[in-house]
Amino acid sequence: MRMSRGNIKLGDDTLVLNITSAKDCPSERLGLCNICAICYAKKAERQYPTVLPFRRMQAVEFDAESAEVIANGVRAEVVRSRSARCKKTPIKFLRFSESGDFKNQWDVNKLSRVAELLRGVVVVYGYTARRDLRFTGLSKNMVVNGSGFMVDNMFSPVKKHTKTNYNCAGDCRGCGLCKTNSHKTIEVLLH
Repeated sequence: MRMSRGNIKLGDDTLVLNITSAKDCPSERLGLCNICAICYAKKAERQYPTVLPFRRMQAVEFDAESAEVIANGVRAEVVRSRSARCKKTPIKFLRFSESGDFKNQWDVNKLSRVAELLRGVVVVYGYTARRDLRFTGLSKNMVVNGSGFMVDNMFSPVKKHTKTNYNCAGDCRGCGLCKTNSHKTIEVLLH
């Protein structure tokens, strides 16, 4: 299973597993995403010619591989990152859907199974605009941040921070707001 390792915002302690690309995003197609006009993931797909094909291949592999195969691939990367020979930061998190979103309920359930298989290995977290899907009974090791609606947390794009919610600093390194199921409303400034 193809995965990438963090970026300047996420940090090196995070593996990224995309289910779809931003260009093929189901939430945009269904009219559920309220920030698709300024989508961060689309920018990378336009700017770097290898990103879109890589993410599309991740989608194919996610559909084709079992939850067990995907979890074993993540586990192998975690072990490699914690070996004495590795010069990088050990992996602690698996971020799903850095681009795109869940295609259907089957994706949600499969990712929940992956998260359960990775309990005690990494925390699985990500974001979704798919308010039309069910997010009940999922693995306790999977944190789902609803974009504009509450699941484990609510991630809310705003033009200006309020004083009543938690503020996203825009740098996930060292931050745990979205990685913990705490039913918080987390505001992120539109940029």
